[in-house]
Order: sequence, then structure tokens, then C-alpha cells
Amino acid sequence: MKSIESLAQERAFFPLEHYRQAILCEEAYPWARRYFASLHAHTVRDVLAAVPVHLQPSVQLIAEAVQYGWFVVPNGKNGTFSARQFAERWRMAAALPWLPDILQRALEAEARARHHRPAERHTFGVRRLPGFVDQALALPHRLSRLPLDHQAGAITAELWFQVLADVHAATAALAAQIECFAPAWMWDPAASLEHQVERLRQHGCAHLLIAYVSQTRDRWIDSPEQKKLEDVLYRGLPVVEYEQWYLERAARARAEEEGRWRALFARIRELAGIFDDARSFARIPLGRLIRELSGGRFTLQREADSNPGLVVEVAPNYLVGGGEGIDEPFALANFCQALADALADVPCSFPGYLEACRQARASLIAFQSGTVAPCERAG
Repeated sequence: MKSIESLAQERAFFPLEHYRQAILCEEAYPWARRYFASLHAHTVRDVLAAVPVHLQPSVQLIAEAVQYGWFVVPNGKNGTFSARQFAERWRMAAALPWLPDILQRALEAEARARHHRPAERHTFGVRRLPGFVDQALALPHRLSRLPLDHQAGAITAELWFQVLADVHAATAALAAQIECFAPAWMWDPAASLEHQVERLRQHGCAHLLIAYVSQTRDRWIDSPEQKKLEDVLYRGLPVVEYEQWYLERAARARAEEEGRWRALFARIRELAGIFDDARSFARIPLGRLIRELSGGRFTLQREADSNPGLVVEVAPNYLVGGGEGIDEPFALANFCQALADALADVPCSFPGYLEACRQARASLIAFQSGTVAPCERAG
């Protein structure tokens, strides 16, 4: 029989199936027990010489597995694992010989991915691909086939081998995933999605498509887009058609959003015109004027009980002066007029609105501090 060390060198890539016949050979178990007993009695040669020829490979493989720590010779009821042996399942799973290698590869892949992919912006709702290291560390805990508690006569060597086969298959899948995402262009949002999807399929990673698109394109995948990606994944929709659908949909969404903000900007300009016509800035008369000239669409009010600042509601959930803490109607009028002027130079979007508010706030502060003289509004 060959030494255990030589067999280990020959099986550097650890073909688990090579062990199946040996581990399931109950006829070899007694000889394996004798082999381990002989290690202390220094009678290894005598035991090995007595092993039947047809059982020698099985005994050798069983001995190798036991010495590496991922198997024990069953000594429970009807050749099953005893309670004490079952309690060692986590230790045995952690001793699987391929785990250190896949963990090292996962650490290297994680570092490589951090270098290749763009800096994370933590966009709301973005799905993340499963981490390589997290998956590698979870491998020895994939023992779901086993019962939670020991059952006499139920934990067979065959069941344990199935558990190991599960871990081995998950390791192979992780190795394929690491290989799949190795090229830098797999993290490039500007690269061809068609080529990226093809590589996902080649490496058995197509099930990660939705999370992959979400993370690499840094966007939330809503239900309609998820359905389109599922069509790509399961129903043969060409990637080019999906991309065309997405671009058209995004363009429509941008146009609709721009239209909503354009309408809001128009209402703010209308409100500024109403302030131009005001002859009194007492709150009650001013509120009545705003309501009358707007046809009841605009309302001067306090923002909230916890924030008594004055605001004008120009549309549902759109409060001019919201969050500014403006207490005086005259100051609110100045803020609104400055905001209307600033809106002329910003895009019709939420960021544009925030920028206009910032400019109006700065203008109001400068006016209140007396550093600049008040200016007439353009037009």
C-alpha cells in the first residue's frame, strides 16, 4: 500500500468521488479500525499485510480521510455514526481539505474585485452580489441534510458522503464564480452587457444576473425591469432588446419627471408674481391674497406643530420655504422671489430644485444681514 502522504500529493485537486466506494465499503471498516489501533502498537506492517488485497485501496482511502479529519469510521448502531461521532460533524466539515484553498482564492478574488469595480455609492435599493469570502466561510456550515439532533441508526456513512458532496459542489460553484468575475471588464458598467451575460452563462452564474446588473449599473431594479431580466434569463429575450427597452423607458421617465418639475417651477414663479402684487405682508391678509389670486391652489400655512416656520403649499407635498424656518411673511416673499429667479438657471429636476433653494437661502441671508441692497426681480 502507498503511504498516505503520496496519495495526498497525487490528489492535490481532491476528486471527492474517488473516495465514495471506499467510504461506503462497510467491509473495510474493521480493517481500518485495526489499522488505527496498530499505530499505537507499532504493528502497522503486520496489519497492512493482513488486509485482503481487494480491500487495501478502500482501507487506505478511509485511513487517509480519518487522518485528515473529515471522516470517522462509524461505530454506532448498524454501522452508523454514534452520538459522539455526530457531535464532531462541525469539526469534520471544517477539516475538508479543499476549504483552505478556496478561502485563499476567495480572499484574492475579493481584493481583485474591489480594485476593478467602481467605488460604491450606496444607492438606495441596489442589490449586491454575494461576497466571495462570505461564501467560502459558509461552506463548512452547509450541513442541511443532517438532522439537528442525533438519531440512532440514522446517520449513515452514505448520508455523510452526500453532505460532503453538497459542500464539494458548492465549492466548485464558488470557484466558477470567482473565475467568472476575474476579468476587469466584468465590473465595468460601460462594457457590453451582452458579453457579460454570456460569460455569466458560461460559468454557471446566470442566476446572479439581476443582482449583477443592479450592482454594476448601480441602480435599483424595480418589478418591470426584473421581469425583463427574467425574460433574458429564462425566456430567450436578447440582451440587445432588453437594453433598448431600458433606454426607452428611462428616457420616458426622465421626460415625465422633467415635466413634473417644470410644472412645479411654473407654480413657484406664479407664487412669486403674487408676492409682487402684495400690498400688505401681514399674515392673514397675505394668506387671503395668495388663496384668491391662485384660485385656491396655494395656501399660506405653518409647516408643522414642531416647526412653526411659514410655508406656501403650491402642490401636494410641495412646500415653498419648507425646512427654512422662515417666521416672517416678508422674508418668505423675498425667499420665494429669489427662488423663482434661481430656477431660471437650473435644470428641471430635484437636484436643480435643491440648488435653487440653496441660492435663494444665500440671497435671503445676505439681504437680512444687510450686506447687499435688495434688488428688484427681473421682469
